[in-house]
Amino acid sequence: MRGELFDAAIQVFAAEGFDLANVSAIALKAGVTKATIYRLYGSKENLFKLAIRRALSKVRLAPWSVDATLRPEQVLATAAKAISESYLHGAVGRLWHSILSNRHRFPEFYDEVVSILREQSLAASLASYFAQLNATGRYSFPNPLTTAHHFSLLVGQGRELGLPPGASKRMEADRVDQIITMFVRGHLRK
Repeated sequence: MRGELFDAAIQVFAAEGFDLANVSAIALKAGVTKATIYRLYGSKENLFKLAIRRALSKVRLAPWSVDATLRPEQVLATAAKAISESYLHGAVGRLWHSILSNRHRFPEFYDEVVSILREQSLAASLASYFAQLNATGRYSFPNPLTTAHHFSLLVGQGRELGLPPGASKRMEADRVDQIITMFVRGHLRK
């Protein structure tokens, strides 16, 4: 039951954000009563935090090490695929907006999520790879972690802005190829 409840909460919070999300809608979607949610979690805020943690656990990636001798296009294509899947299936982008818009309300939780995203995400592994590339002298990545997050945002959230609803897989692949090409060329030392 808790798995279905968290999945329902993630869907509702991703679609509506914290303020507009309704515990009754979550209960209906999960097939439980509103009283059950309050008995199990005490408040909408607690459910929100637990649902976000569950969503993040689905997209956390074990740190991976990439040899700096691999071509950036190869590494970024692999990373882009993982990022796209996490955004498309995990509602990460929409949940992040909900966390961001409520950081004044839940500052400690915001800090916790930021820490998870910095240290236990694909971006952290990309940052390590970018630092290796930077050390070769062929590429310039002044702030590898920020650069990794920019890449993640371009691939993940940029999909909503760069493609029409119902876009084909080919259109998505072309969009990602353009991002990778732009990214590699943009960081190549002249």
